[in-house]
Amino acid sequence: MSEMKEQIRSQYLKSLQGRVDSLMAQIEKYYEGSDMAEQNLRMIAHALHGSGSTFGFPEITRASAEVEESVGEEIIARIRVLIQVLEEVIAGNAVKTEYDQTVQDNGGKSDDCKHVLVVEDDPEVVKQIIDVLKGISERIKLSVARDAGHAEHSLVQNSFDLVILDLVLPDKDGREILKEIKLDLQIAMPVLVLSGISKDLVRVDCMSLGADHYMVKPFEQAELSKEITKLLATTKEPQTLSLVPIEEAEEKNDVEEALLLLAGHTVLVVDDDQHLGDL
Repeated sequence: MSEMKEQIRSQYLKSLQGRVDSLMAQIEKYYEGSDMAEQNLRMIAHALHGSGSTFGFPEITRASAEVEESVGEEIIARIRVLIQVLEEVIAGNAVKTEYDQTVQDNGGKSDDCKHVLVVEDDPEVVKQIIDVLKGISERIKLSVARDAGHAEHSLVQNSFDLVILDLVLPDKDGREILKEIKLDLQIAMPVLVLSGISKDLVRVDCMSLGADHYMVKPFEQAELSKEITKLLATTKEPQTLSLVPIEEAEEKNDVEEALLLLAGHTVLVVDDDQHLGDL
Protein backbone atom coordinates (compact mmCIF):
# COMPACT_ATOMS: atom_id res chain seq x y z
CA MET A 1 0.00 0.00 0.00
CA SER A 2 2.82 2.43 0.88
CA GLU A 3 4.53 1.77 -2.46
CA MET A 4 1.30 2.45 -4.32
CA LYS A 5 0.74 5.65 -2.36
CA GLU A 6 4.24 6.85 -3.23
CA GLN A 7 3.54 6.23 -6.91
CA ILE A 8 0.32 8.23 -6.73
CA ARG A 9 2.10 10.94 -4.73
CA SER A 10 4.71 11.16 -7.49
CA GLN A 11 1.95 11.53 -10.07
CA TYR A 12 0.36 14.20 -7.90
CA LEU A 13 3.60 16.16 -7.82
CA LYS A 14 3.86 15.96 -11.61
CA SER A 15 0.30 17.29 -11.92
CA LEU A 16 1.00 20.44 -9.90
CA GLN A 17 2.54 22.33 -12.82
CA GLY A 18 -0.72 21.81 -14.70
CA ARG A 19 -2.58 23.28 -11.72
CA VAL A 20 -0.28 26.31 -11.79
CA ASP A 21 -0.92 26.79 -15.52
CA SER A 22 -4.68 26.47 -14.98
CA LEU A 23 -4.65 29.02 -12.17
CA MET A 24 -2.65 31.48 -14.28
CA ALA A 25 -5.07 31.03 -17.19
CA GLN A 26 -8.08 31.64 -14.94
CA ILE A 27 -6.49 34.78 -13.48
CA GLU A 28 -6.17 36.11 -17.03
CA LYS A 29 -9.82 35.28 -17.73
CA TYR A 30 -10.81 36.90 -14.43
CA TYR A 31 -9.32 40.22 -15.56
CA GLU A 32 -11.00 39.79 -18.95
CA GLY A 33 -14.32 39.77 -17.12
CA SER A 34 -15.22 36.08 -17.38
CA ASP A 35 -18.16 35.21 -15.14
CA MET A 36 -16.83 31.68 -14.61
CA ALA A 37 -13.22 32.54 -13.74
CA GLU A 38 -13.74 33.06 -10.00
CA GLN A 39 -15.76 29.86 -9.71
CA ASN A 40 -13.06 27.92 -11.57
CA LEU A 41 -10.35 29.36 -9.30
CA ARG A 42 -12.28 28.26 -6.23
CA MET A 43 -12.84 24.79 -7.69
CA ILE A 44 -9.12 24.30 -8.31
CA ALA A 45 -8.31 25.55 -4.80
CA HIS A 46 -10.94 23.22 -3.34
CA ALA A 47 -9.37 20.20 -5.04
CA LEU A 48 -5.90 21.21 -3.80
CA HIS A 49 -7.26 21.77 -0.29
CA GLY A 50 -8.48 18.20 -0.16
CA SER A 51 -5.37 16.58 -1.61
CA GLY A 52 -2.48 18.66 -0.21
CA SER A 53 -2.19 17.19 3.27
CA THR A 54 -3.15 13.72 2.05
CA PHE A 55 0.04 13.59 -0.01
CA GLY A 56 2.24 15.24 2.62
CA PHE A 57 2.03 18.92 1.65
CA PRO A 58 0.13 20.76 4.42
CA GLU A 59 1.34 24.10 3.05
CA ILE A 60 -0.76 23.49 -0.07
CA THR A 61 -3.83 22.77 2.04
CA ARG A 62 -3.31 25.94 4.11
CA ALA A 63 -2.84 28.19 1.06
CA SER A 64 -5.86 26.63 -0.68
CA ALA A 65 -8.02 27.17 2.40
CA GLU A 66 -7.10 30.86 2.31
CA VAL A 67 -8.38 31.03 -1.26
CA GLU A 68 -11.64 29.31 -0.36
CA GLU A 69 -12.19 31.77 2.49
CA SER A 70 -11.42 34.85 0.38
CA VAL A 71 -14.02 37.49 -0.33
CA GLY A 72 -14.30 39.58 -3.50
CA GLU A 73 -11.15 40.73 -5.24
CA GLU A 74 -8.84 39.47 -2.47
CA ILE A 75 -9.09 36.05 -4.11
CA ILE A 76 -6.48 37.03 -6.70
CA ALA A 77 -3.89 37.95 -4.08
CA ARG A 78 -4.47 34.65 -2.31
CA ILE A 79 -4.34 32.72 -5.57
CA ARG A 80 -0.92 34.24 -6.26
CA VAL A 81 0.24 33.03 -2.81
CA LEU A 82 -1.09 29.56 -3.64
CA ILE A 83 0.78 29.59 -6.96
CA GLN A 84 3.98 30.53 -5.14
CA VAL A 85 3.50 27.63 -2.71
CA LEU A 86 2.89 25.21 -5.57
CA GLU A 87 6.00 26.40 -7.37
CA GLU A 88 8.06 25.92 -4.20
CA VAL A 89 6.75 22.40 -3.80
CA ILE A 90 7.51 21.64 -7.44
CA ALA A 91 11.05 22.92 -6.97
CA GLY A 92 11.42 20.65 -3.94
CA ASN A 93 11.99 23.51 -1.50
CA ALA A 94 8.77 23.47 0.53
CA VAL A 95 8.89 19.78 1.46
CA LYS A 96 12.49 19.73 2.66
CA THR A 97 13.41 20.33 6.27
CA GLU A 98 15.65 23.32 6.91
CA TYR A 99 18.51 21.05 7.90
CA ASP A 100 18.91 17.30 7.44
CA GLN A 101 22.15 15.50 8.13
CA THR A 102 23.84 12.64 9.89
CA VAL A 103 26.21 13.87 12.58
CA GLN A 104 28.77 11.55 11.02
CA ASP A 105 28.25 10.35 7.44
CA ASN A 106 27.64 6.62 7.82
CA GLY A 107 25.93 5.92 4.53
CA GLY A 108 22.40 6.32 5.86
CA LYS A 109 20.52 5.40 9.00
CA SER A 110 21.70 1.98 10.18
CA ASP A 111 20.04 -0.13 12.85
CA ASP A 112 22.04 1.44 15.67
CA CYS A 113 21.75 4.99 14.34
CA LYS A 114 19.33 7.22 16.23
CA HIS A 115 17.12 9.69 14.34
CA VAL A 116 16.32 12.95 16.12
CA LEU A 117 13.85 15.59 14.93
CA VAL A 118 14.45 19.15 16.15
CA VAL A 119 11.51 21.53 15.74
CA GLU A 120 13.17 24.93 16.10
CA ASP A 121 13.23 28.15 14.04
CA ASP A 122 16.32 29.70 15.67
CA PRO A 123 19.47 28.62 13.76
CA GLU A 124 21.73 29.47 16.72
CA VAL A 125 19.82 27.09 18.98
CA VAL A 126 19.99 24.44 16.26
CA LYS A 127 23.78 24.81 16.12
CA GLN A 128 23.99 24.35 19.90
CA ILE A 129 21.87 21.20 19.73
CA ILE A 130 24.08 19.85 16.92
CA ASP A 131 27.17 20.37 19.11
CA VAL A 132 25.46 18.49 21.94
CA LEU A 133 24.48 15.59 19.69
CA LYS A 134 27.99 15.32 18.27
CA GLY A 135 29.28 14.97 21.82
CA ILE A 136 26.80 12.19 22.59
CA SER A 137 27.32 9.95 19.56
CA GLU A 138 28.72 9.89 16.05
CA ARG A 139 25.77 7.82 14.88
CA ILE A 140 22.87 10.25 15.14
CA LYS A 141 20.85 11.42 12.17
CA LEU A 142 19.42 14.89 12.70
CA SER A 143 16.46 16.50 10.95
CA VAL A 144 15.35 20.05 11.66
CA ALA A 145 11.92 21.54 10.93
CA ARG A 146 11.67 25.31 11.07
CA ASP A 147 7.92 25.39 11.70
CA ALA A 148 4.93 23.20 12.58
CA GLY A 149 4.05 22.51 8.95
CA HIS A 150 7.48 21.05 8.19
CA ALA A 151 7.44 19.17 11.50
CA GLU A 152 4.11 17.51 10.72
CA HIS A 153 5.38 16.57 7.25
CA SER A 154 8.54 15.02 8.72
CA LEU A 155 6.61 13.11 11.37
CA VAL A 156 4.37 11.55 8.76
CA GLN A 157 7.17 10.69 6.33
CA ASN A 158 9.89 9.47 8.74
CA SER A 159 10.45 7.55 11.96
CA PHE A 160 12.18 9.15 14.95
CA ASP A 161 13.75 8.10 18.24
CA LEU A 162 13.37 11.55 19.83
CA VAL A 163 11.68 14.90 19.15
CA ILE A 164 13.15 18.11 20.57
CA LEU A 165 10.36 20.68 20.42
CA ASP A 166 10.24 24.45 20.73
CA LEU A 167 6.90 25.98 21.73
CA VAL A 168 7.02 29.33 19.93
CA LEU A 169 6.86 28.47 16.22
CA PRO A 170 6.03 30.77 13.29
CA ASP A 171 2.78 29.01 12.40
CA LYS A 172 1.53 27.15 15.50
CA ASP A 173 1.93 26.67 19.24
CA GLY A 174 4.31 23.76 19.76
CA ARG A 175 1.90 22.32 22.32
CA GLU A 176 -0.43 21.42 19.46
CA ILE A 177 2.27 19.19 17.96
CA LEU A 178 2.92 17.69 21.40
CA LYS A 179 -0.79 16.94 21.74
CA GLU A 180 -0.88 15.29 18.30
CA ILE A 181 2.03 13.01 19.19
CA LYS A 182 1.12 12.08 22.74
CA LEU A 183 -2.66 12.33 23.04
CA ASP A 184 -4.40 12.29 19.66
CA LEU A 185 -2.31 9.52 18.08
CA GLN A 186 -0.67 8.09 21.22
CA ILE A 187 2.78 7.57 19.71
CA ALA A 188 5.30 6.21 22.23
CA MET A 189 8.07 8.59 21.17
CA PRO A 190 10.05 10.67 23.69
CA VAL A 191 9.48 14.41 23.37
CA LEU A 192 11.82 16.93 24.99
CA VAL A 193 10.36 20.44 25.16
CA LEU A 194 13.11 23.06 24.85
CA SER A 195 11.55 26.49 25.25
CA GLY A 196 12.34 30.06 26.22
CA ILE A 197 9.11 30.14 28.29
CA SER A 198 9.91 29.62 31.96
CA LYS A 199 6.38 29.94 33.39
CA ASP A 200 5.41 27.03 35.64
CA LEU A 201 1.91 27.01 34.15
CA VAL A 202 3.28 26.30 30.66
CA ARG A 203 5.66 23.66 32.00
CA VAL A 204 2.82 21.88 33.81
CA ASP A 205 0.66 22.13 30.69
CA CYS A 206 3.34 20.45 28.56
CA MET A 207 3.93 17.69 31.09
CA SER A 208 0.18 17.05 31.30
CA LEU A 209 0.14 16.69 27.50
CA GLY A 210 2.79 13.98 27.75
CA ALA A 211 6.16 15.72 27.40
CA ASP A 212 8.96 13.54 28.77
CA HIS A 213 11.03 16.51 29.94
CA TYR A 214 10.90 20.32 29.90
CA MET A 215 14.00 22.51 29.67
CA VAL A 216 14.25 26.29 29.53
CA LYS A 217 16.44 28.23 27.08
CA PRO A 218 19.18 29.30 27.39
CA PHE A 219 20.36 25.88 28.53
CA GLU A 220 23.55 24.31 29.78
CA GLN A 221 24.91 21.97 27.11
CA ALA A 222 25.96 19.41 29.71
CA GLU A 223 22.43 19.29 31.13
CA LEU A 224 20.89 18.95 27.67
CA SER A 225 23.37 16.21 26.77
CA LYS A 226 22.46 14.28 29.92
CA GLU A 227 18.73 14.49 29.22
CA ILE A 228 19.02 13.55 25.52
CA THR A 229 21.21 10.57 26.40
CA LYS A 230 18.63 9.37 28.93
CA LEU A 231 15.70 9.76 26.52
CA LEU A 232 17.49 8.04 23.63
CA ALA A 233 18.35 5.13 25.92
CA THR A 234 14.65 4.57 26.62
CA THR A 235 13.78 4.33 22.91
CA LYS A 236 13.47 0.73 21.71
CA GLU A 237 12.03 1.27 18.25
CA PRO A 238 11.75 4.51 16.24
CA GLN A 239 8.22 5.85 16.16
CA THR A 240 6.33 7.68 13.45
CA LEU A 241 2.98 9.43 13.45
CA SER A 242 0.10 7.31 12.24
CA LEU A 243 -2.37 8.86 9.84
CA VAL A 244 -5.13 6.92 11.64
CA PRO A 245 -6.33 7.99 15.13
CA ILE A 246 -5.93 5.30 17.79
CA GLU A 247 -9.65 4.56 18.10
CA GLU A 248 -9.84 3.91 14.36
CA ALA A 249 -6.71 1.77 14.42
CA GLU A 250 -8.39 -0.51 16.96
CA GLU A 251 -11.05 -1.24 14.34
CA LYS A 252 -8.48 -2.30 11.72
CA ASN A 253 -9.37 -5.99 11.89
CA ASP A 254 -13.06 -5.24 11.35
CA VAL A 255 -12.19 -3.09 8.33
CA GLU A 256 -10.02 -5.83 6.83
CA GLU A 257 -12.86 -8.33 7.23
CA ALA A 258 -15.27 -5.89 5.59
CA LEU A 259 -12.89 -5.42 2.65
CA LEU A 260 -12.77 -9.17 2.11
CA LEU A 261 -16.56 -9.11 1.70
CA LEU A 262 -16.13 -6.61 -1.16
CA ALA A 263 -14.13 -9.09 -3.25
CA GLY A 264 -15.81 -9.59 -6.61
CA HIS A 265 -18.03 -6.53 -6.25
CA THR A 266 -17.92 -3.25 -8.16
CA VAL A 267 -17.22 -0.03 -6.22
CA LEU A 268 -18.06 3.46 -7.49
CA VAL A 269 -15.73 6.23 -6.27
CA VAL A 270 -17.13 9.76 -6.60
CA ASP A 271 -14.39 12.37 -6.20
CA ASP A 272 -13.42 15.39 -8.30
CA ASP A 273 -9.69 14.85 -7.65
CA GLN A 274 -8.20 12.12 -9.80
CA HIS A 275 -5.26 11.48 -7.46
CA LEU A 276 -7.46 11.09 -4.39
CA GLY A 277 -9.66 8.79 -6.44
CA ASP A 278 -6.63 6.69 -7.42
CA LEU A 279 -5.56 6.52 -3.78
